[in-house]
Amino acid sequence: MVEVTARILEDLLKVEGISAALLVGRDGFVIEKAGDVSDVDALGALSVSLMGAAETIGKIAGSTGVEILSVESDRSYFLACNVTSDIFLAIVSQPSNMGRLRYEVKKIRLKLQAAL
Repeated sequence: MVEVTARILEDLLKVEGISAALLVGRDGFVIEKAGDVSDVDALGALSVSLMGAAETIGKIAGSTGVEILSVESDRSYFLACNVTSDIFLAIVSQPSNMGRLRYEVKKIRLKLQAAL
């Protein structure tokens, strides 16, 4: 499993702008990573908080789940989506084509689900 998921994450780095891709457990621990992030452990832990907050907001608004969480800042994008009930994908990207990033996230999620 680890070889397959590592290869999938490495392939994701070929998409223009993406600098890091992580599989994160609901406990905040990084399961697998590709690319460069200055503090991978903090990113994993904070990602769990963001996903939890987004899911709570969604429930309050009547949603059944988060499709893709995205955060846009002046120098980077952060995207996350559930892969399984216990694992999610987190991506760090330079500002680029958000539509392409969302498309790639959905495509990679399917590959990761098949691998897990």
